[in-house]
Amino acid sequence: PALVVLAHADGRLRFLAPTGEELLVHDAGHERPVTLLAVSPSWGKGDILVATGDAGGAVRVHRVLVRGATPGRPSWMLDADMASTENDSHLLGTTVGSSVNVTAHFKRHLEAPSGADGGAPKLTALAIASQHGTKYFVVGDAEGKIGVWDVGGAFQGRLDATVTPGASIEGFYVHKNLLLFRAGSEFGYVDLEILVVNHVVCPDFDPGRVTSVIIDSQ
Repeated sequence: PALVVLAHADGRLRFLAPTGEELLVHDAGHERPVTLLAVSPSWGKGDILVATGDAGGAVRVHRVLVRGATPGRPSWMLDADMASTENDSHLLGTTVGSSVNVTAHFKRHLEAPSGADGGAPKLTALAIASQHGTKYFVVGDAEGKIGVWDVGGAFQGRLDATVTPGASIEGFYVHKNLLLFRAGSEFGYVDLEILVVNHVVCPDFDPGRVTSVIIDSQ
């Protein structure tokens, strides 16, 4: 089933059906205002990963289970067996819509590496990407760096993604096994497996500031 995910600055995550019916309100657990939201690009057995980033450089990952509601059963019984202790998971809330049951579990907390001034970097972009069968959590920051964690929460590295002084990572675009970034007049691909940034250079194209990047797979 389709699901609409909304993130609020106060840390609330709201899950809506396409009809606008509110299915779940979930506290993401941030101490600073939430500024970024990313959702895994593919569904797996009815569940998705949702990542939220805040103004203090923290990223929190949540697993969301989506199931068809069971008629005639009280809402508190629907997912009594879904709580898991794996990866410090904690069952935070369950609610039932007319036809869909949504349950959110907190999975893990990630901290972005310190910036050039020794403080928390200003996160400007967030993505959940998959390459060669492995999922990654990826952040971009105001210093033009890209930080990468694997799905288990192990930090893989921080990449210098820009060559223009002062350029920040302004956005990511995920398409199948590809992850694109844009930063001012620069854009390119990120190979998360070997931690390499590949810039796209178009000799006959002077982009100025790139405002959007997309892949046409046809």
